[in-house]
Amino acid sequence: MEEHENLRNGQKPPHHVDMSLYPPFIKQLDAKLPDYQREGDIEYPFEEISGVGDENRIRGNWGNKSDYLLAVIGFTAGVGSFWKFPFLVFQHGGAAFLVPYLTMLCLAALPMFFTEMVLGQFSSTAAISVWKVVPLLKGIGFAQVTVSGFFAVFFNIISAWTLFYLINSFSFSIPWSNCANSWSGENCTLGTRIQCRELNGTLLVNGSCIVEYDYSNETTVIPLHDLNSIPSLKYFQ
Repeated sequence: MEEHENLRNGQKPPHHVDMSLYPPFIKQLDAKLPDYQREGDIEYPFEEISGVGDENRIRGNWGNKSDYLLAVIGFTAGVGSFWKFPFLVFQHGGAAFLVPYLTMLCLAALPMFFTEMVLGQFSSTAAISVWKVVPLLKGIGFAQVTVSGFFAVFFNIISAWTLFYLINSFSFSIPWSNCANSWSGENCTLGTRIQCRELNGTLLVNGSCIVEYDYSNETTVIPLHDLNSIPSLKYFQ
C-alpha cells in the first residue's frame, strides 16, 4: 500500500537492497549499499558496456581465455623453474624429493595461488590495494611486493645469462673455447684435455683425471695441475 501511495504522489518506491547478491564480507559491513546489478545492466564510470573495447576502462580485461591462461603459466613457470628445478631434485635425493614437494604443493602452494587469483579477479586491484577488504592483513600485500622485488633481481640475472649465451652461440667460436684471449693467462692450455682423453680417463670438474688400469683393476686419480687452467674456468673466474 505504501509503495502504491508513493507512486500516486509521484515519489519513487523505497529502495530494497538484496544482500544475498553481495559477497559475504560485504554483508558484514554496517553500511547503506545500493542494489546490486550485474555487469551490463548499469553503466559505471569505469566500465564500457557498449560491446567495444575493454569492459574495465581502468585496468582492462583479458581478450580471451587463452590470454589469461598464458599469463598464468608465465606467472608460475619461468626460465628459473626449468633451469633450477631438475638440479634441486637431483641434489636432494631424486624421487624422494618429489614426495614432500608434491605434498606442500597441494597443501600450501596451490591454495595460496588460487586465493591470490580469486582476489585479483574479483577486486581488479593490485597486491596492496586488494587487502583493503581486511585492513589487518594489509601487510601481506607489502610483503608480496617486497618479495617480488627481490625475485626480480634474481630472475634478471638468470635472464642476462640466457641472453649472453644466446648471443655468443651465434659466433663462430665461443670466447671460452680457446686461449687466444687477454684474460687467458700464461697457464691456460688445451693440451690437458687431450692428455686425459688419450689416457682413456674421465675429466672431473675439480681438475682431476680418473684413469682405470687393467693390470691392477683399480681406479687411480692422476692430478693434472694444468687442468685448472682450461679456458672455460679462466673465463668464468
